[in-house]
Amino acid sequence: MEYVDLYKNLNPHLHVVTDTVATHADIETVVRKPANILRLASETIETLKRSFGFSDALFSEHTVSFPKHVVRTSHNAIGRFLSADVRSRWGNTYYHFLTEVLPSVLFINRPNAVLSCLYAPFVEPMLRWFGVQNHIVFGPPENARTVLTQPYIECGNPSPSKMSLLRNEIEKRVEMRPEIGIFIYRQEHIRKVLNPDYVLEMLKRVYPTLEWHVFDRLDVGSTARLFSRAKIIVGPHGAGFTNMLFAPRNIHIVEFMPVESPNICYWHLSELLGNKHFIIPCLTVNTQFTVDDIEALLPPIEDREP
Repeated sequence: MEYVDLYKNLNPHLHVVTDTVATHADIETVVRKPANILRLASETIETLKRSFGFSDALFSEHTVSFPKHVVRTSHNAIGRFLSADVRSRWGNTYYHFLTEVLPSVLFINRPNAVLSCLYAPFVEPMLRWFGVQNHIVFGPPENARTVLTQPYIECGNPSPSKMSLLRNEIEKRVEMRPEIGIFIYRQEHIRKVLNPDYVLEMLKRVYPTLEWHVFDRLDVGSTARLFSRAKIIVGPHGAGFTNMLFAPRNIHIVEFMPVESPNICYWHLSELLGNKHFIIPCLTVNTQFTVDDIEALLPPIEDREP
């Protein structure tokens, strides 16, 4: 079986160059348990299968396959400089930048290359925090003599080797101390919790010995330091969960999921980090949450009252 058939069965929205083919020898695999969906599981699974083309295998214990990473080199006789083209679809959004673009930069690892990126305000601060000092161009690699790229980028399902690259760099920069709860509050109108005070009071009641922090927006360094202290992270599906990359391993993640448009990209990330990830599907109105009484669904940790 060629890798395209094996891999895309569980990764149907992979960014892949059409002439990229790998054999079994080029693949790393990881075994995953099924997603822990605490209510409305049948409806959520059927929507995921319909929306993303997932097979039934994803919802039982299964093996996910990842091609080993390689760098492709192309040449232009009239160009002048070395470029690393790390642009990818959605690479100017927070989740996709941290799990796809940044790992590509670290993997290519050519300090003398001009980085070709899509623009977002967090791109340069994030690269600098990770110690990347390359010159950055927001756009295609024009006038480059040599262009370095990767033949595929995982979309919504990061590879173990790339996440290890990120974690190794993060653990050099922050001390992991799981001791607080973090409630993610989204300012955006999409997937916003409309009753955050109610949710926060419920979390404080269920986990009374934890100190709770509301995460909204912080600079890169402050975000990393805050999440490095997380013992549990709770919030609506959205980019804020990407910050579990800065958190200790084996923590609890509670994700409010819009039942009409579920997406399990953060569960994939949690699995790689060894977290205990719990999905609570919720009905939304105009893509916004009014979270109901979910107290009985919240997972126990040692700080929860029996």
